Formats: sequence, structure tokens, C-alpha cells
Amino acid sequence: MTIQTLQPLPALTERQEDVLIVIADWYARWRQSPSASELRAELGLAPRTNLAGYVAPLVESGYLEPVGRYQRRPYRMTPQAVEALTGLLEQRKENRPELRAFIEQFSQG
Repeated sequence: MTIQTLQPLPALTERQEDVLIVIADWYARWRQSPSASELRAELGLAPRTNLAGYVAPLVESGYLEPVGRYQRRPYRMTPQAVEALTGLLEQRKENRPELRAFIEQFSQG
């Protein structure tokens, strides 16, 4: 087994942080990423809103990785994103027990 050193990821805007937390929280509850319509609903966006402006910066920064082009749930979080969530929740002083449990479980392998 090889040990990977996780590289720090670039800082996010507040809205990008919101999107990442929603995706992570959804994954913690349902063990899958939200679909586009589920993500729009969680973020309070109109049903026809294009999510590319919200998700593409997270992919480009390394927080999300694409799973497949025509998948219902086309993204998954990277290990670096899960690691960054701990600091993000501390910084925002948010208490999300399910999400914290998921982060701890993910970190343990």
C-alpha cells in the first residue's frame, strides 16, 4: 500500500464552501452525491439554474472529481476535500454531527 501526501487545495469563496458542504452533508446522509436537481434544491436555486458555475471551480481546484459524463450523480469528493471540511466546519463554527462522523469515518479508511 502506498501512502499519498495530500496537497493543500486553494481557498474557496463562501458560496463554493456552501456548495461543498451541501455535497458532503448529502453524502454523509445518503452515501451518494446529490443529483443536479437535488443540489439545486439544497442550495435554494431555481430548477433550471446551470450548476456549472458552482461545481466547475470545485472540480478545477481539486475538491471534486468527475465520475462520468452522463451520470445522474456526476461528481465525488476527493480525499483532500474531506480533509478540508474539518477546518471549514471549525472555521464556520458549525455543528453537523452526521457530517463530522462521515469525515472521521472517511479519514480512518
